[in-house]
Amino acid sequence: MKTLKIFIEPASLPLTQQLKNYVQSIDDENVFSVLILERLKLNNANQVNGRTVFAYKVNDHLSQKLDSVAKFIANKKDFKIEIHTNIIRETDILVPLLQRVLPKISLKQLQLHLYDDGTGTIIQRVMMGRFDGKLLSTMMRERSEVFQHLLMMNKPLGSWEWNIADNYIWHYFIDTKYYLLEPFYNKTIKNHFFDELLPFIIPLSYREGDISLLSNNGIWDRLLNIPEDLRIRLSAIAKHRDATLFLTTYCPDIQKRAAHHQAMLRKITELKSSGMLPIDTSIIYKGHPVNHELNHELCTALGDNITVLPDNIPLEYLHTQNLLPKNIAGCFGTSFFSMKDKNVKFVIMNGDEYCNENIMNIEIIQMHRCFDTDKIIYLEETS
Repeated sequence: MKTLKIFIEPASLPLTQQLKNYVQSIDDENVFSVLILERLKLNNANQVNGRTVFAYKVNDHLSQKLDSVAKFIANKKDFKIEIHTNIIRETDILVPLLQRVLPKISLKQLQLHLYDDGTGTIIQRVMMGRFDGKLLSTMMRERSEVFQHLLMMNKPLGSWEWNIADNYIWHYFIDTKYYLLEPFYNKTIKNHFFDELLPFIIPLSYREGDISLLSNNGIWDRLLNIPEDLRIRLSAIAKHRDATLFLTTYCPDIQKRAAHHQAMLRKITELKSSGMLPIDTSIIYKGHPVNHELNHELCTALGDNITVLPDNIPLEYLHTQNLLPKNIAGCFGTSFFSMKDKNVKFVIMNGDEYCNENIMNIEIIQMHRCFDTDKIIYLEETS
């Protein structure tokens, strides 16, 4: 049976796992793929195989892109259909796509692959874990029956109030796998719902020397346009004991972005003068692509001994290739969860220690045990 794999991915964290899936079947003539990505620019399809369609900027004209994907799926009536996308965007990517293709195709043709892509879904699961697990399971089964009926009968969903638990509604009526960062929830608290969910979970974790990724170096380098001189340079720097991977993010609030940037510049100066980030440290820098125009100033502040990573190479892939230093520092994000075997030097959080978001972040940090909370410093220090 032929397979059509649809990857619709606006984030970075799931890309290594998704591209691993794509690469594993890249030479299978029975597998056709559509990759629609937001920021990651892959090599030209003709240089990979003749069974792949690439598109970019997921969020631009998303509705039209979903229309095109749905038409493509509708013409593959005898195919197995895999849909790969992230969990937190289900309401504006997965649900609208399924509305377009159901009931034109059979549920038996469908297989969903849904991914963590940030701290948002982790926080949601912490909130879900506070409910009685048996009541939650009963509610989800009932909601899944109603939701399946609405989808299959092509009923409008305007009256359906999406609950965060609905992100995990799919396995009740569609073949589904959830790729979740470990631990999936707080296992010290028994929860019936998460125990039921466990068979449908695939751990989303990345470890150095992952054989399944190392075995396809050539394909990955071609796909991601990794220059050989960059691979050699990163490999050499990664061996330095004091070399550090330094991550920065961006401020989602445009009105506060300039102030956030200035606070980051001041914080970098403080870190260097205090010795927490020694001047002669070899730094591998990864900035957020959205912050592209300001990243160069952050690099300048960090010093001359710096190597900037291209936007088109996922961090987690470089980690599995042993191309990143053992030390990691910088702005808080999911990289501190996905690459657990790193030495965390310090973690910068926006706001101060009393910020509600930071209080929740500390809760999930403690749950994941990825680093000690005494490594946290704040952009806004309290006296």
